[in-house]
Amino acid sequence: MGQFARTVYGEYNEYHNSLDNKDFVQIESLVESTNTIEKVLQTFEYAGYYSNQKPYGEPMMSKRNLYPTINDPEETREDLVQIMMRVLNYSDGDYSAIDIAELYDMSVGEMKLAIEQLCRTGLLEPREHTPKYRKNI
Repeated sequence: MGQFARTVYGEYNEYHNSLDNKDFVQIESLVESTNTIEKVLQTFEYAGYYSNQKPYGEPMMSKRNLYPTINDPEETREDLVQIMMRVLNYSDGDYSAIDIAELYDMSVGEMKLAIEQLCRTGLLEPREHTPKYRKNI
């Protein structure tokens, strides 16, 4: 259970009364709130643990059409390949997508497309997290 709110309950006079109408509400605030809620929900959706299905060596990404081509309309496609490699590198079931995002100073939302494409091609699978004992040597 949760609640999204722009202000704390009772902090403004218009809260839950007849003054709280469409003249008071700004469309820009609604758009901003909607975008923020979408980012939060995407983070929850993709923030789990994943398992690299081809962990030994670099996977054959070209046969899965994961490398950019000269005619690729997506400007950020080369960045996407780098994100895919990072996700695959740490997807051993011990690192969540949040952990990986923090390692590379990015958001889970920035990794969303990479995770979707890797799962679609069978290189990555969601999994339940079962913590392993890591021995410090």
